[in-house]
Amino acid sequence: MTPKLTFGLLIIALIGALTFSFSGTQPALAESEHEVLEHNMEIMGSAFRQIRRQARSKKFDQDTLKQLERMQTSALLAMHANEEEHITKKDDVIQYRSMMADLIKKLLDMEIAVLKEDHTAAAACVDDLNTIMKSGHNKYKDH
Repeated sequence: MTPKLTFGLLIIALIGALTFSFSGTQPALAESEHEVLEHNMEIMGSAFRQIRRQARSKKFDQDTLKQLERMQTSALLAMHANEEEHITKKDDVIQYRSMMADLIKKLLDMEIAVLKEDHTAAAACVDDLNTIMKSGHNKYKDH
C-alpha cells in the first residue's frame, strides 16, 4: 500500500467513525420538513425529560451537558424547518423563530450555569425552559 492510499483509507475510516459516533445526536435524514421538525422535537422532549429529573435533585453533571447539546442542536434545526403548510405568513415565521431563539438562549444560559456549578440557576433555567416549551406547544402543535 502506498502512503497516499493508506492516508485515504484512514480518512474514510475516520469519517465513518465520526458519523457513527454522532448518530445519536444528529437528526435522521427525513423526507419532508415536517419529519425534520417532528424528529427534532422528539429529541428535545426526550432530552428535556432527563434534565427535569436531574433538576428535581438539583444535581447536574456531564450528562446534563450532553442533553443540553442534543436540545441545542435539535432546536436550531427545528427553528429552520420551514413547514409551508403550518407557518405561511412572514409574521408567523418571525414569531416562531423568535420563540425558538429564546429557547436556544435559555439552553445556553443553563449550560453556563451547569459549567459554573450553579445548580440553583440551572434549576431555574429548567423552569423557564418548561414555560417556553409549553407556550410553543400550545401555539404551534397540531396547527
